[in-house]
Amino acid sequence: MNLPKTPTVESVGRAFRDAMTLLRDWTRRRRITLAQIGVSIPGLGRFSISVNPIIPCDIGRISGMFGEMFADVPLAFTNSVVAHATFHRCRTENYPFSDTHLFVFVSQGVAGAWMDDPTEADNLQPVELGHMVFGADGPRCRCGHHGCVEAYTSLPALAELLGIAEAELLQLGSEWVSTIPISSRVRQELRRRLFRLGLAIGNTLNVKPCSGVAISGWPSLLADEDRNAVVEGIDACLLGGRKLAQVSLAFVPPSTGNDPQAALAFAAFCLANRGGMPAASTEAA
Repeated sequence: MNLPKTPTVESVGRAFRDAMTLLRDWTRRRRITLAQIGVSIPGLGRFSISVNPIIPCDIGRISGMFGEMFADVPLAFTNSVVAHATFHRCRTENYPFSDTHLFVFVSQGVAGAWMDDPTEADNLQPVELGHMVFGADGPRCRCGHHGCVEAYTSLPALAELLGIAEAELLQLGSEWVSTIPISSRVRQELRRRLFRLGLAIGNTLNVKPCSGVAISGWPSLLADEDRNAVVEGIDACLLGGRKLAQVSLAFVPPSTGNDPQAALAFAAFCLANRGGMPAASTEAA
C-alpha cells in the first residue's frame, strides 16, 4: 500500500485499514484461517506504544482495526529491526552467529537488535543506535534531532551523497554499487560516514558488551577496503579494540525491500513460540 511522502496518522491508518480489508477478503475467498499476524513497524519502542514518533501511526488504533477484522487471531507488533533480525537468523544460509550478538540494520533507518536466546521472544530487543547524536550542527534527522548517525548513513543520506534520488537508489537495489560511479571525494566522505556508524556500534557495545555483531544493509555490498571504515570506528570505541574485547564482526546480505518476508518471519517466530500449529491440523500435517 502506498503512503504519501509525508505520512500522517490518518494516512497511515487508512493504509492499514485498506491492507487489512484486502487480507480479510483474500483469506475469506480461499477459506483460510490465519494462525498468527505479525506487524513490523519502524521505530516502534517502549516510548511509542500508542503513537510512533518515526512513522506517525497510532498503534492502539491499528490494534483496534485488527480486532474488528481478525477478532480471534493472535496479534504481535514489533520494531522492524527485530523483524529483519528474525528473518536473517531464521532464513539466511550460514548465518554467522548462534549465540548472543548485536544485529545492526542499515536501511531507510539505522537500528540494532539484541539477539539473545532465540527461543524467547522477549529476548529480541530493539536498540535505536541510529539516533546517537554526533553533532548538534549536523544534518536534520527524521526523529527531529540534528547530527544522528542515521542522518549520515541511512539510505536517504546515501542517495543524497551519491547525487541521485532515493527512489532511483531503491530501484537499483544491490546493483547501485556497480552502476553508480563514485569519485574519490565521495568515497572519502562515504568512509567517514561508515566510521561514524562504527563509532555508534562501538559505543553500543561499550554500554552492553557482547561477542558478535552482524551488519545487514547497504554497507554489506561494499568492498572490504570501504567496509574497513566500520571496523575502524568500532575499534576506536572499544577499550583495547575488538581483539581484546573478543568481538567478531560479520556482514550479511541486505534485506531492504523484503519487509513482507521479515514480518512473516516474525509472525512464524511468534507462532512457534506459542507452540506452533495443532498437531491434528491439515497445515501442520
